[in-house]
Amino acid sequence: MFEFNTAGVLVPSKIINATLQEFEGYFSVDSPEDIRRTLFNQYLSYKDELKELCGKTELKQWIDGSFVTKKPKPSDIDLVTFVDFETAKLKERELKEFIYPASLANYGLDGYIIVIYPEDHKLHFIYQADYAYWVNQFDKTKPDKRYKSIPKGFLEIIV
Repeated sequence: MFEFNTAGVLVPSKIINATLQEFEGYFSVDSPEDIRRTLFNQYLSYKDELKELCGKTELKQWIDGSFVTKKPKPSDIDLVTFVDFETAKLKERELKEFIYPASLANYGLDGYIIVIYPEDHKLHFIYQADYAYWVNQFDKTKPDKRYKSIPKGFLEIIV
């Protein structure tokens, strides 16, 4: 299902669509490492509570971090969840619990929110900028000592 290069990162370097079941099966269930199951369970709690807060609507999430690599013992899951602007405005205070650093303290995850402003909204440019920022963060590895990074993919799931 998922392909990796010799560095152990997802390829191709783009958004890779996956289901929640594929995400769990490959990166948690099929792993002999308990840390992967623990991290995935923390992710499930995060996802379920965020969906409940947002009225149980479908949410798009981008998943990245060492969890979606071949690293045997990943340190965390990085994720961005897309929330429509009306829900974000209505639940602004509560959503802070799902954004780093609170997300790390509450769920052990690096969670962030992108607010979706429609094209005709005066703040649509913020959505476009946030989208571009996170693609840039997730589509390559962090630079090494020689300032080189490796192109990589990341997961998109609808929950």
